Amino acid sequence: MEKDTKKGTQKKMNLNHEQEKHIASRMLPLPEMQLDKTIRHNHMLKICFVMFCVVSTIITLCLQKLSHSQHSERQLQTIVQGVDSTSPSSPPLLWLLYYPNSGEAFSSETIQFASGVNTASNNGKYTFNPSINEWIQDAHASVPIYSNRPNGPFLISPSLPIPVSPQYIVTKTSCGGYPPSSSITSPSNHAVDAYYYCHDCPIEQTFRKPHEFWMECASSISYTGGTATDEKYKSTHYDHRNVQRAIHLVRDPFDVIVDTFHSEYKKHASQNDFNFIHQFPYDTHGFHKWCSYISTRENNAMNNHDFFRRQYGEELGNELWTLAQSVPCYTEFFHYSTWHNHAAFATHEMRVPIYVLHYESFLRQLEPTIQALLLFCQLPFVHVPKRFFYQKYDYWSHDEMQDARLFMGKIVSRQAFTFLSVYLGKIGFH
Repeated sequence: MEKDTKKGTQKKMNLNHEQEKHIASRMLPLPEMQLDKTIRHNHMLKICFVMFCVVSTIITLCLQKLSHSQHSERQLQTIVQGVDSTSPSSPPLLWLLYYPNSGEAFSSETIQFASGVNTASNNGKYTFNPSINEWIQDAHASVPIYSNRPNGPFLISPSLPIPVSPQYIVTKTSCGGYPPSSSITSPSNHAVDAYYYCHDCPIEQTFRKPHEFWMECASSISYTGGTATDEKYKSTHYDHRNVQRAIHLVRDPFDVIVDTFHSEYKKHASQNDFNFIHQFPYDTHGFHKWCSYISTRENNAMNNHDFFRRQYGEELGNELWTLAQSVPCYTEFFHYSTWHNHAAFATHEMRVPIYVLHYESFLRQLEPTIQALLLFCQLPFVHVPKRFFYQKYDYWSHDEMQDARLFMGKIVSRQAFTFLSVYLGKIGFH
């Protein structure tokens, strides 16, 4: 009986031991399985979260685009209309004369923002939407300042109010332009764009006499609202005698020419012109290659040496040509200098009050500069001006800058020298 009891007890112990082993065998992998499931669950949550973020971003962008589109449509339905020039409240014209890439966009936008009233331009193809801070081409048919003078100038903003006399309406003009560029590639619409400056055309082809230049300051181009190339734009001209004041915008020529190269690069990049991008990188090396290219191309097209001698006489012409050989982009310095000569002549002949605005003044004294500008334009000061960013580029050697100053110093007129001398260092008037 004792044996049976022992056997029973042993059997029960063995059974309990087997059950424990079985239970243990089932219990051991459970934490690992749970951990694996947890990891997979977390991974799925991350994927879902990323997908949610992507979808949310796409929806947000679509809504923003729809909002901008609806906003533009609302603006197009309520575009400000021009005023009758014979009305006592009609604002007098004030020219903002600028050489391309001299800071004209910032100057115009800042005057418009600080005063809260509209500005204008001879180029009616573009409008500025202050609510989204964007320039838009061909948004709607150009709207002239004066309803009874359809040839322009044209309002820049589709919604801001027009200044009321005695307030002046600031009007941008680059005083015509050069023939379309003959460079590597050139957009087809430059044939109708009077405000595109040719950077590789022969100097004689782009040279203007003072009175020709003066007339071009009142040349304009408007967008008709059409779609066909022949009907889309209309080149016109208005009476410059309507202008009663002028701002002459001036910027450091070394910065202007570097920005000109950057503008050319961006233009070709927007056209997917990989040949230009590869040939002229967006750096100092690419800039000097571009300068060499346009100078060489012009020399092949026409003998600029002969032009200098015919225009400035044998002695000075030879001296200019010798200097030009050591000045990168000497043709750009020539365009810059002669443009300011003509602008100084035009404003002098107009016999109207002139305000010379150095673009760098925005950097040194932003608010006082805006206050002085608005006072000259007799416009209100309603908003603190936007912050100003000015980027300098170390693209020039000391010797190149010195030779360029000597070159310009022999070209600029006495009138232009009064405001360009700050960029010419110790170079005196010749």
